[in-house]
This record gives sequence, C-alpha cells and structure tokens, in this order.
Amino acid sequence: MTTFAEEYVSYPDGQQNVDVPPAAILSRGFIPATSTARGQPLTAQYLNWLFQRLFRLANRDVVTTSAGVGLFTQPNSAIRLEAFDRDDPNKFLVAIGYKSLLSIPHSLKVVASSGLALGTATAGGNQPVTGGTDVVIVGYSRQ
Repeated sequence: MTTFAEEYVSYPDGQQNVDVPPAAILSRGFIPATSTARGQPLTAQYLNWLFQRLFRLANRDVVTTSAGVGLFTQPNSAIRLEAFDRDDPNKFLVAIGYKSLLSIPHSLKVVASSGLALGTATAGGNQPVTGGTDVVIVGYSRQ
C-alpha cells in the first residue's frame, strides 16, 4: 500500500513532521498573497498532514486473491466487496456491510451472487471467497 508521512518525526527544536492545521485554516483556508501582502506560507507540517490524509483515503481499495487477506482494516467504515472468477466470469459475488471496531470481524450481506460464497470473516479484516478457481476480490472501505 502506498503511504505518505506515516512515520512521525520529532525534530531537535521540538517541531513535528505532521501537524493538524489550526481551526481557522481548516475552515477558511490559507490566506492568499495579494499585491500588498505576502500571504500565509504553507508549512511542511500542514502539507504532510493533508497528504497523509489524502493517501489514506485514496488507498483504501484493496485487490486480492480468493484468500481475501487485509480487505477491511478500517474501523467505523461502510464496506463493499466485489469478487469474480477469471476462469469462469459467470461466477461472481457482490456484498455490502460495515466494519465497526478493529477488534471484531466486519459484517457483510450478499446482495448478488452466482457460484461464489463468502467464507468466515476475521477481526483482522480478512474475507475469503469460496467456489472459484481464480478469484479476484476488490474491497472498498469508506468512513
């Protein structure tokens, strides 16, 4: 999985590499430069915070094999699973559900299926799919 600024660093002067912008910036944005004023500089900590959040949001979709390892690891998220068998495109499965806490398995309800079935979900976010020979699974998580 691609990440950005997941390693937190504290520099000798006490600054952190990732810091949440102040509420005023979050609600109104940065002050732009004008012909009479320099504007507000973009600090590295705020950009690292922003890109970290964007990368986390953009990289929640997971593609895996029929073992379904690590599909649903985000707590408090709506989830969707789509699976199909490359050897037999008539075999597919679509399910929706919810992952509440990291410590308990997610819950899925099959909304459409032909030839494939859900295996047992785990608290770690694994969701195997059975019934095919070359199954591809895509898992989507959104908070």
